[in-house]
Amino acid sequence: MGLAVIILAAVYGVTGGLLLPRAAYRLSVEPDRPWRDRCPEGHPLPGWLGLARCRGGLDSPAAPEAPCAPAGPPAQPETPAAPAPPHPDAPVAPAPVRPDTPVSPGSAHPDAPAGPPAQPETPAAPAPPHPDAPATPAPVRPDAPAPSVRTPSVRTAPVRSHAYGPSSVRTAALSGAVCAALAAAGGPRPEVAVFVALAPALVLLALVDLAVHRLPDPLTLPLAALTAALLGGAALLPGAAGSWRLALLGGAALGASYLVLFLINPAGMGFGDVKLALSLGVALGWYGWGVWIAGAFLGFLYGAAYGLALVLRGRGGLKAAIPFGPFMAAGAFTGMLLGGFGA
Repeated sequence: MGLAVIILAAVYGVTGGLLLPRAAYRLSVEPDRPWRDRCPEGHPLPGWLGLARCRGGLDSPAAPEAPCAPAGPPAQPETPAAPAPPHPDAPVAPAPVRPDTPVSPGSAHPDAPAGPPAQPETPAAPAPPHPDAPATPAPVRPDAPAPSVRTPSVRTAPVRSHAYGPSSVRTAALSGAVCAALAAAGGPRPEVAVFVALAPALVLLALVDLAVHRLPDPLTLPLAALTAALLGGAALLPGAAGSWRLALLGGAALGASYLVLFLINPAGMGFGDVKLALSLGVALGWYGWGVWIAGAFLGFLYGAAYGLALVLRGRGGLKAAIPFGPFMAAGAFTGMLLGGFGA
């Protein structure tokens, strides 16, 4: 029974972890900017949950092909070219004589031998066109079909699939490991189902805080209310090993403690950490004040160890801002393991 619960929790965690990267990418923005709705390449994102991978497709259309040249004006009927002027040195051809024309004195005698027969006149060759003159369109036959005009086609360039945001494999592995560990520590008890169901949300908050040092309100406040409501329902079921009254007190106490720290040093504690402390305090208070103290203290211990490591590696100073939400969640997770094994 216990192994089946662990396997089911691990499968749930892996499945939930695969749906988190896109949400983490969309939520990882500065406080004064809207949530992201496009991938880094500018393609729209379909929904909030899913892999952080754009499948590509068709990019913006390329320049359309130029259409064929439109048909010119209708051709005019050809007119015969004017005959070329005679050459100055050419002999003048005699005018043709009509048979009934009277012969004037001094003209040739009608019985005079006729000369060679006159050759029929041939039309003069047309003069070559001027180099700058516009070309005359070719004649169009009346029965010729009308020229077709091609519609400009639009070509689109393919876009390769690309990843963005946190790694899907790492997110799924982390979420699956957290859920499996909670199931192994608590066993088949009602509160364990609540903790496993809400674990992917904590992983999402940690991813966003690591990226932009921000814990979004649409996640922190609903998570606190949902944790209290679900644990209230679990307290009514047989086999529950905690106290809902202590859970509510733990949430109020941890939230108030972080609020005092925020008022003392606003630069060192974000107000999102105060709102996250509400849900973590509810979960830690379920198993009693011993688990509550351990989880709260371990959160500060993990954060201090991370900050010290940054200072020793020369990547930050003593007053450098760090994302504290992941360490709060890690401390609460450790406290939940201790409480689950000890219940």
